[in-house]
Amino acid sequence: MNKSFSHSINKCIECIAEINYLFQAGTINSLNASKEFKYKSRRAVYYREIYEAGTENQDFNLMLKDLSYFQFTENTKDKDVRLAFYPNPFQFIEYQNQKKEALELFNDKYLSENEYEQVLSEGDFICDIPLIRYDLSVDQHCDNYHPAAHFHIGFNPDNRWPVGRKLTPYAFMLKVLMLYYPKLWFKFGDQGAGQQNTLDISYRDELKNCELIDDMYFKEFEKERLNFM
Repeated sequence: MNKSFSHSINKCIECIAEINYLFQAGTINSLNASKEFKYKSRRAVYYREIYEAGTENQDFNLMLKDLSYFQFTENTKDKDVRLAFYPNPFQFIEYQNQKKEALELFNDKYLSENEYEQVLSEGDFICDIPLIRYDLSVDQHCDNYHPAAHFHIGFNPDNRWPVGRKLTPYAFMLKVLMLYYPKLWFKFGDQGAGQQNTLDISYRDELKNCELIDDMYFKEFEKERLNFM
Protein backbone atom coordinates (compact mmCIF):
# COMPACT_ATOMS: atom_id res chain seq x y z
CA MET A 1 0.00 0.00 0.00
CA ASN A 2 1.34 3.43 -0.98
CA LYS A 3 1.22 5.53 2.20
CA SER A 4 1.52 8.82 0.31
CA PHE A 5 -1.59 7.97 -1.74
CA SER A 6 -3.55 7.15 1.42
CA HIS A 7 -2.24 10.33 3.06
CA SER A 8 -3.53 12.36 0.11
CA ILE A 9 -6.97 10.74 0.38
CA ASN A 10 -7.05 11.56 4.08
CA LYS A 11 -6.22 15.20 3.27
CA CYS A 12 -9.24 15.27 0.95
CA ILE A 13 -11.56 14.01 3.67
CA GLU A 14 -10.16 16.41 6.25
CA CYS A 15 -10.51 19.36 3.87
CA ILE A 16 -14.15 18.62 3.00
CA ALA A 17 -14.96 18.04 6.68
CA GLU A 18 -13.30 21.35 7.59
CA ILE A 19 -15.44 23.29 5.12
CA ASN A 20 -18.52 21.48 6.47
CA TYR A 21 -19.46 19.74 3.24
CA LEU A 22 -18.75 16.09 4.06
CA PHE A 23 -21.73 13.74 3.93
CA GLN A 24 -19.88 10.45 4.36
CA ALA A 25 -16.26 9.31 4.41
CA GLY A 26 -15.23 5.97 2.96
CA THR A 27 -11.88 4.21 2.97
CA ILE A 28 -8.72 6.30 3.14
CA ASN A 29 -6.92 3.61 1.14
CA SER A 30 -6.99 2.95 -2.59
CA LEU A 31 -10.57 2.05 -3.53
CA ASN A 32 -11.35 -1.37 -4.95
CA ALA A 33 -14.79 -0.80 -6.47
CA SER A 34 -17.47 -3.50 -6.41
CA LYS A 35 -18.00 -5.89 -9.30
CA GLU A 36 -21.37 -4.29 -9.97
CA PHE A 37 -19.86 -0.83 -10.28
CA LYS A 38 -17.12 -2.05 -12.61
CA TYR A 39 -19.71 -3.83 -14.74
CA LYS A 40 -21.90 -0.74 -14.95
CA SER A 41 -18.90 1.44 -15.80
CA ARG A 42 -18.26 -0.72 -18.87
CA ARG A 43 -21.82 -1.47 -19.97
CA ALA A 44 -24.14 1.30 -18.77
CA VAL A 45 -26.10 3.22 -21.40
CA TYR A 46 -27.00 6.06 -19.05
CA TYR A 47 -24.76 7.87 -16.58
CA ARG A 48 -27.35 7.53 -13.81
CA GLU A 49 -26.82 3.73 -13.85
CA ILE A 50 -23.14 4.16 -12.94
CA TYR A 51 -23.90 6.78 -10.32
CA GLU A 52 -26.54 4.61 -8.64
CA ALA A 53 -24.25 1.57 -8.59
CA GLY A 54 -21.70 3.67 -6.72
CA THR A 55 -24.17 4.93 -4.14
CA GLU A 56 -25.83 1.55 -3.57
CA ASN A 57 -22.50 -0.23 -3.04
CA GLN A 58 -20.76 2.70 -1.31
CA ASP A 59 -18.05 2.70 -3.95
CA PHE A 60 -16.44 5.96 -2.91
CA ASN A 61 -13.71 7.42 -0.74
CA LEU A 62 -15.81 10.43 0.16
CA MET A 63 -19.30 11.71 -0.57
CA LEU A 64 -20.20 15.39 -0.50
CA LYS A 65 -23.37 16.83 1.01
CA ASP A 66 -24.93 17.15 -2.44
CA LEU A 67 -24.37 13.36 -2.75
CA SER A 68 -21.71 13.65 -5.43
CA TYR A 69 -18.72 11.43 -4.70
CA PHE A 70 -15.02 10.84 -5.36
CA GLN A 71 -13.18 7.63 -6.14
CA PHE A 72 -9.40 7.32 -5.78
CA THR A 73 -7.64 4.16 -6.98
CA GLU A 74 -3.93 3.41 -7.32
CA ASN A 75 -3.18 -0.01 -8.81
CA THR A 76 0.53 0.67 -9.38
CA LYS A 77 2.40 3.69 -8.02
CA ASP A 78 3.18 6.26 -10.72
CA LYS A 79 1.97 3.87 -13.41
CA ASP A 80 -1.71 3.04 -12.97
CA VAL A 81 -3.89 5.59 -11.17
CA ARG A 82 -7.56 6.49 -11.46
CA LEU A 83 -9.13 9.57 -9.84
CA ALA A 84 -12.82 10.23 -10.50
CA PHE A 85 -15.59 12.62 -9.56
CA TYR A 86 -19.19 11.46 -10.00
CA PRO A 87 -21.66 14.35 -9.71
CA ASN A 88 -25.14 13.67 -8.40
CA PRO A 89 -27.35 13.63 -11.52
CA PHE A 90 -30.62 13.89 -9.60
CA GLN A 91 -32.51 16.18 -7.35
CA PHE A 92 -31.94 13.19 -5.10
CA ILE A 93 -34.77 13.14 -2.55
CA GLU A 94 -37.45 13.83 -5.14
CA TYR A 95 -36.06 11.14 -7.40
CA GLN A 96 -35.89 8.52 -4.65
CA ASN A 97 -39.53 9.20 -3.73
CA GLN A 98 -40.56 8.93 -7.36
CA LYS A 99 -38.62 5.69 -7.73
CA LYS A 100 -40.31 4.21 -4.62
CA GLU A 101 -43.80 5.15 -5.84
CA ALA A 102 -43.11 3.69 -9.29
CA LEU A 103 -41.88 0.42 -7.77
CA GLU A 104 -45.06 0.13 -5.68
CA LEU A 105 -47.21 0.67 -8.79
CA PHE A 106 -45.16 -1.93 -10.66
CA ASN A 107 -45.47 -4.48 -7.84
CA ASP A 108 -49.22 -3.87 -7.71
CA LYS A 109 -49.32 -4.43 -11.50
CA TYR A 110 -50.56 -0.92 -12.29
CA LEU A 111 -47.42 -0.40 -14.39
CA SER A 112 -45.89 -2.74 -16.94
CA GLU A 113 -42.13 -3.32 -16.90
CA ASN A 114 -41.71 -0.98 -19.87
CA GLU A 115 -43.80 1.72 -18.18
CA TYR A 116 -41.80 1.33 -14.98
CA GLU A 117 -38.51 1.73 -16.84
CA GLN A 118 -39.88 4.78 -18.62
CA VAL A 119 -40.80 6.44 -15.33
CA LEU A 120 -37.25 5.89 -14.03
CA SER A 121 -35.64 7.17 -17.23
CA GLU A 122 -37.74 10.33 -17.04
CA GLY A 123 -36.73 11.03 -13.43
CA ASP A 124 -35.63 14.43 -12.25
CA PHE A 125 -32.31 14.26 -14.08
CA ILE A 126 -29.85 17.14 -14.18
CA CYS A 127 -26.44 17.38 -15.81
CA ASP A 128 -25.02 20.71 -14.70
CA ILE A 129 -21.66 19.18 -13.73
CA PRO A 130 -19.96 16.53 -15.91
CA LEU A 131 -18.31 13.32 -14.82
CA ILE A 132 -14.59 14.07 -14.42
CA ARG A 133 -11.97 11.32 -14.44
CA TYR A 134 -8.19 11.41 -14.43
CA ASP A 135 -6.34 8.30 -15.63
CA LEU A 136 -2.64 7.56 -15.50
CA SER A 137 -1.85 4.39 -17.43
CA VAL A 138 1.68 4.25 -18.81
CA ASP A 139 1.22 0.70 -20.14
CA GLN A 140 -1.56 1.90 -22.43
CA HIS A 141 0.39 4.89 -23.71
CA CYS A 142 0.19 5.55 -27.43
CA ASP A 143 1.69 8.88 -28.45
CA ASN A 144 -0.91 9.45 -31.16
CA TYR A 145 -4.10 8.11 -29.63
CA HIS A 146 -3.81 7.38 -25.91
CA PRO A 147 -1.94 9.88 -23.66
CA ALA A 148 -0.35 8.22 -20.65
CA ALA A 149 -2.13 10.69 -18.35
CA HIS A 150 -5.41 12.24 -19.37
CA PHE A 151 -8.80 13.59 -18.30
CA HIS A 152 -12.13 12.16 -19.36
CA ILE A 153 -14.70 14.95 -19.23
CA GLY A 154 -18.30 13.81 -19.47
CA PHE A 155 -19.86 10.40 -20.01
CA ASN A 156 -18.24 9.66 -23.39
CA PRO A 157 -15.26 7.40 -22.61
CA ASP A 158 -13.32 8.11 -25.82
CA ASN A 159 -12.37 11.72 -25.12
CA ARG A 160 -8.90 11.97 -23.60
CA TRP A 161 -7.47 15.37 -22.69
CA PRO A 162 -3.69 15.00 -22.18
CA VAL A 163 -2.25 15.85 -18.77
CA GLY A 164 1.45 16.43 -18.15
CA ARG A 165 1.50 15.59 -14.44
CA LYS A 166 0.94 12.69 -12.06
CA LEU A 167 -1.95 14.08 -10.06
CA THR A 168 -2.60 13.24 -6.42
CA PRO A 169 -6.13 12.74 -5.06
CA TYR A 170 -5.82 16.00 -3.13
CA ALA A 171 -4.81 18.05 -6.19
CA PHE A 172 -7.61 16.49 -8.22
CA MET A 173 -10.24 17.11 -5.56
CA LEU A 174 -9.21 20.72 -5.00
CA LYS A 175 -9.43 21.42 -8.74
CA VAL A 176 -12.97 19.99 -8.86
CA LEU A 177 -13.88 22.05 -5.80
CA MET A 178 -12.48 25.20 -7.41
CA LEU A 179 -14.32 24.69 -10.71
CA TYR A 180 -17.71 23.40 -9.58
CA TYR A 181 -18.16 24.62 -6.00
CA PRO A 182 -17.15 28.30 -6.20
CA LYS A 183 -19.41 29.33 -3.31
CA LEU A 184 -17.60 26.94 -0.98
CA TRP A 185 -14.24 27.88 -2.46
CA PHE A 186 -14.70 31.57 -1.73
CA LYS A 187 -16.64 31.18 1.52
CA PHE A 188 -14.02 29.03 3.21
CA GLY A 189 -10.91 30.07 1.28
CA ASP A 190 -11.08 33.85 1.17
CA GLN A 191 -9.61 35.53 4.22
CA GLY A 192 -10.50 39.10 3.24
CA ALA A 193 -8.38 42.22 3.58
CA GLY A 194 -6.46 41.41 0.41
CA GLN A 195 -5.30 38.02 1.67
CA GLN A 196 -4.94 35.16 -0.78
CA ASN A 197 -7.47 32.33 -0.88
CA THR A 198 -6.16 29.61 1.46
CA LEU A 199 -7.71 26.80 -0.60
CA ASP A 200 -6.00 28.16 -3.71
CA ILE A 201 -2.69 28.27 -1.85
CA SER A 202 -3.16 24.62 -0.85
CA TYR A 203 -4.06 23.70 -4.43
CA ARG A 204 -1.00 25.40 -5.93
CA ASP A 205 1.31 23.94 -3.30
CA GLU A 206 -0.07 20.46 -3.90
CA LEU A 207 0.31 20.80 -7.65
CA LYS A 208 3.99 21.65 -7.25
CA ASN A 209 4.43 18.21 -5.68
CA CYS A 210 2.76 16.46 -8.62
CA GLU A 211 5.63 15.16 -10.73
CA LEU A 212 5.79 15.71 -14.47
CA ILE A 213 5.13 12.72 -16.69
CA ASP A 214 8.37 11.08 -17.82
CA ASP A 215 9.48 12.17 -21.29
CA MET A 216 9.23 8.64 -22.67
CA TYR A 217 5.50 8.68 -21.84
CA PHE A 218 4.87 12.30 -22.82
CA LYS A 219 7.00 13.06 -25.86
CA GLU A 220 7.93 16.47 -27.17
CA PHE A 221 5.47 16.40 -30.06
CA GLU A 222 2.70 15.40 -27.63
CA LYS A 223 3.51 18.49 -25.58
CA GLU A 224 3.08 20.62 -28.72
CA ARG A 225 -0.61 19.69 -28.67
CA LEU A 226 -3.11 21.24 -26.29
CA ASN A 227 -2.62 19.71 -22.85
CA PHE A 228 -3.03 20.31 -19.12
CA MET A 229 0.23 20.97 -17.29
